[in-house]
Amino acid sequence: MRFTNNKRKSKENLEKEIIRFYIEKQKAENRQNVTLEELYAEWLLYKRDYTSVKAKTIQEYVSEWNRFFKDTELVKMKIGEIKPITLIRFFREATKDRQFTHKRVSNARSVLNGIMSYAIEEEIISHNPVSDVNFKQFTYKPVEVQSDNVFSRDDTHKLLNYLRCIIEPYSLAIQLSFYLFIRVGETKAIRWEDIDYNNRLVYLHRQATCERTLNDDLSV
Repeated sequence: MRFTNNKRKSKENLEKEIIRFYIEKQKAENRQNVTLEELYAEWLLYKRDYTSVKAKTIQEYVSEWNRFFKDTELVKMKIGEIKPITLIRFFREATKDRQFTHKRVSNARSVLNGIMSYAIEEEIISHNPVSDVNFKQFTYKPVEVQSDNVFSRDDTHKLLNYLRCIIEPYSLAIQLSFYLFIRVGETKAIRWEDIDYNNRLVYLHRQATCERTLNDDLSV
């Protein structure tokens, strides 16, 4: 009787091992079939939950993805099928009309590079194809020389004259920003204790930023 029970347990253990083997095999096969789009979503959540990346940076990742990669044929491809020539053709097409500056394309490259590096960590691929692409070969939009002043002197006077008649917090905040030549975030962060009334000074110690947290469904 004991022999029969041992035999039954051995059979059950063998069946469990066989089942476990095929489950792991299926997982590995599914992993090899993961697309760029699928891994992008996984990578974003990984960056949110397991790294020190700020919410603002993740928002920038999402923005670059939507601008360059979303709904393209590239994102439907399996990670393992994406080769350097695949990326060269993709970026060559994206930059042919000089719509994007070098900096903008570099940002998109960083997102793609991050996803591929994550794919290596997950043992989906063994080499990052982004590293084999020479981005100097593409054509970029020339960088325009911008004036330090967004508003002309005449426009500034008109705006301040208009706001002077509006006694509302937003109006006063805009006027303060213009008179002190400070950023919006610095204006929003000013506290009463930062103001020295005797010496007519305002001290800037901080800056307010707006950060939205990435949700599990990738909405923000």
